[in-house]
Amino acid sequence: MKKKNFVALVASLMLTSNAVVAFASDPTTPDRPFTNFRLYANKVNNYTNPSTPRVKQTYHQYSYVKCTDISGNTDKVTFWIDNYDKQVSYDVHTGISNSFSVIRYLPNINTSKGQKVRLGMENYYYSIESPFVSGLVDYE
Repeated sequence: MKKKNFVALVASLMLTSNAVVAFASDPTTPDRPFTNFRLYANKVNNYTNPSTPRVKQTYHQYSYVKCTDISGNTDKVTFWIDNYDKQVSYDVHTGISNSFSVIRYLPNINTSKGQKVRLGMENYYYSIESPFVSGLVDYE
């Protein structure tokens, strides 16, 4: 009886760990790096380069962002997705991380595959400093 319970426990742990790895993995679509973007003082917005617009790659209503470096006087950044007209996602607040954060799109805004989007960012803290941030974004 103990052996059956042990085997069942090991099997369930293996299934659980595989599910956790699957959900925690990086996205499969191409990541778009952004490097040394200024987080302007007093929470003024900044956006990824408008001269190279990106498009949503799928019909999913989320994107991913990973902050890989912050230089300057902050440890947290606010990110969101914008469609060049308005914000189309909820805010995500994150610091330097080894994993991606999910940026969920607002339910009342239709954001579809092929639509031009960009990453918005600002310093999480109200500050007179202007640090820099680098990372990866995946426009799913």
